[in-house]
Order: sequence, then structure tokens, then C-alpha cells
Amino acid sequence: HNLMCGFANYKRTLSTGKVGAEIKFSFSGTGFALFGSNDSEATISVNIDGVENVVAVSHTDCREIFCFAEGLNYGEHNVTATVIFGELSFDGGQFEP
Repeated sequence: HNLMCGFANYKRTLSTGKVGAEIKFSFSGTGFALFGSNDSEATISVNIDGVENVVAVSHTDCREIFCFAEGLNYGEHNVTATVIFGELSFDGGQFEP
């Protein structure tokens, strides 16, 4: 985890994970977006309420979206994103009500 290592990262947490690293969260709404800064390619498995999708992540700039889901039925959702190839940097997420 990289916490506020300079003004460019003020009030920001950037976490980097290799194969096997996971991001788990629950939310109430219809969609979400994950963002981060990635210099290399990665592949992630995104499990939303038990349904798995594989997402290829290419280069993303600082705080740029690398994965999103929309149009889910309104309600509670559980998400697990797992790195299955490469290395992924995760900065944060946004949720759609």
C-alpha cells in the first residue's frame, strides 16, 4: 500500500497486487467502477453475486477506470476481483445508486 507519498497522492491510497491478490466489497446500487494507475497489462476475474467475468486491464492513467459494471438490479451486491495475470494497482471505486 502506498499512502500519501507526495502531493500527487494527497489523501489517496494506491494498493498494488500480483496474482492471487483480491479486492472484496459489498454495495447497494446498480453498478460500480474501479480505478487505479496501471503501467502494465493484467487480467482480473470479477465475481459479481456468484457470476464470474474475466476482464483484461491495459494501461490506465492516474485514477482512470479499469473495470466497471452497470445495469445491475437495484439492491445489495457482493463483488470479488482477483488478479489472475500480471500486476494491478487499485486506487478506489465509485458506486451507482
